[in-house]
Amino acid sequence: MAISYYRLENYGKNGTTAISLSTFEAIATIAASSLEDVTVKKKREDFWLTKPVSASLKKDGRVQVSLEVNVKKGAKVDETCTKIQQEVASAIEMMCETVPVRIIIKVAALK
Repeated sequence: MAISYYRLENYGKNGTTAISLSTFEAIATIAASSLEDVTVKKKREDFWLTKPVSASLKKDGRVQVSLEVNVKKGAKVDETCTKIQQEVASAIEMMCETVPVRIIIKVAALK
């Protein structure tokens, strides 16, 4: 059974805080979509093998977020991907405290 929650260190000893992996997916989608030259690839309705945005918990304790994005033609792809990574990492850190995260970007199309 796959682990679907990331557990935060609780220093107050008053309980456990856990964040759903789908929450990381939502944060990443919103953060990436906020950039001017980027659109997050939409899930096709008829058939798809993978989700355009997915989060998983790795053995080393990090959350891995994978995004498939469309980049505007004429934009510098490497700089745009770096901006996406920075924006997603910043949003996750701001909303979920400090969570070790790895962000993988796949450019699906230039549009």
